[in-house]
Amino acid sequence: MSTKQTPIKKTLTRRGPNKPKQMTEARKLVSRNEAREMLGCCLHTVKRLEERFGGPLKVIRLTPNARVVFYRIEQINALIEGEVSEAAAA
Repeated sequence: MSTKQTPIKKTLTRRGPNKPKQMTEARKLVSRNEAREMLGCCLHTVKRLEERFGGPLKVIRLTPNARVVFYRIEQINALIEGEVSEAAAA
């Protein structure tokens, strides 16, 4: 008797806490990966744009020892529009 194997479908949906959230007007913070996608650059470039390296982006951590960092969405939008000085002042 031969058994016929059915192909396994790959699902493209992501599950769990890392599921990306929709970009809406109510969102105030974006993660580092979301900022990378918005700016269209490498992750290391986003890190170099942080204040600690002399860049305009202020890092926000939800808890003091958190490894995950966030940025204000208005700072990312200001970088996209080329208004770097306003992003640094916010």
